[in-house]
Amino acid sequence: MASPPNIRFRLYDVREEPHEDMLEKYDIVHVRHLNLVIKNNDPTTVLDHLLKMLKPGGYLQWGEFDPGKIQEVKANPDCSVAEMRGLQKRIRDFFPGHAASQKIQRGSLHNVCYEARWTHESRLRTVMDVGLLVVEEMVDRIASEKKATVEEIEELRGRLAKAADESRKGAAWDLESIVAVGQKPARPNTE
Repeated sequence: MASPPNIRFRLYDVREEPHEDMLEKYDIVHVRHLNLVIKNNDPTTVLDHLLKMLKPGGYLQWGEFDPGKIQEVKANPDCSVAEMRGLQKRIRDFFPGHAASQKIQRGSLHNVCYEARWTHESRLRTVMDVGLLVVEEMVDRIASEKKATVEEIEELRGRLAKAADESRKGAAWDLESIVAVGQKPARPNTE
């Protein structure tokens, strides 16, 4: 099935300046789950790049899981969450979160709406599986950027395996999902 003629999909690295043909071209820019590409936990550069692509009056929608807001859920009250909790704490040492949605609220966008919600019970298993994959990517990034010793990386990987085992026994992370939407100001009428 082909997309409508006014919709185009394109790969773009948001850490780089937008290409000339992308400037002020889009009515809506939708991004999600950029936590892993944000450098130094500061979304300012990425946000600036996204805003350059919006037409005046266009909307930015940014969705993320908040790494600072995680709660454990147990399908069975006897399930252990010790490894999940320990892994979560250690990952926060390297990725404290960047509050992109708060940056949008305090930035140059107008008509900002912000929504935060916890995962619906029916999706917890999927969120946990995705969460474990994201943590694995985070550990790989920590290793590739040499932000930790070999021993610390091995500890993280060991905790990840044990957290996955706790998940198979009925424990899950519930991550708060955040969506922020804001409108780029329209150009003032000069007539």
